Amino acid sequence: MNIKKFDIKARFVTLGYIIKLMCEDRIDWQYPHQDDSFVGASRESDLIESILLGIPLPFFCFFDMGDDTCQIMQGKRKAMILKDFIIDKNFRLQDLRILTQLEGYSYDDLPRDLLRRIEDMQVAVYNVGVSASDTDKSIIFSRIRGW
Repeated sequence: MNIKKFDIKARFVTLGYIIKLMCEDRIDWQYPHQDDSFVGASRESDLIESILLGIPLPFFCFFDMGDDTCQIMQGKRKAMILKDFIIDKNFRLQDLRILTQLEGYSYDDLPRDLLRRIEDMQVAVYNVGVSASDTDKSIIFSRIRGW
């Protein structure tokens, strides 16, 4: 085994950076071990409300595909909710428990200071280098999910 093939880097990026990756179609959504189950509009709104409140999000993990794209391994559901709300504009905020004054708002309805809050939020990201095999990716994924 070559330990050098496990090139895992940790860093903080903004949600704006992750949104940019999505807009540029640089995210491969097809990681086989991810849960694609539907969350529901009120849970989606919980995520957006949490971001607006500045509540830290769990980390994201990407596999570098070596062609300027990455495969999302951890955080797919969060990323899909962000895409649905910000890019595709598929839902409005509902069943909010704290920021009730934003009930029914779409992304475009939010005041500019709240849009910046979303875009500027820092999240932890782990990037796994391109040299990891599919088997290695599966092992890494199970360990990340298991801790």
